[in-house]
Amino acid sequence: KAYLELAIPKIPLDSQNKALQVWSACQKHGLSEIGASICRVMSSMAKQCDNLGLALIWSLQAKDLVSVTSIAEKILDNYIETGGFSNLDFLDQLGNNKTS
Repeated sequence: KAYLELAIPKIPLDSQNKALQVWSACQKHGLSEIGASICRVMSSMAKQCDNLGLALIWSLQAKDLVSVTSIAEKILDNYIETGGFSNLDFLDQLGNNKTS
């Protein structure tokens, strides 16, 4: 476990699939803090790409209530401004999230 604690943070998270696999390994081996950190990084990356739905999903996985609230407010603000959601895919993911 100590080896994993040192090795996992060095893994480049260059794709959603890879990040999900690393996060899953963290959950399997009881490394929840490292797993939450991965989720926070991925949420931040999604926000930078203006993918608020994906950012919300990663923040939910991290159990980061401050970030979840902030992202949800941005999504609602966008809805109020435009009268619609720019990307509804994240709604499907929220209901089908098998990793939590």
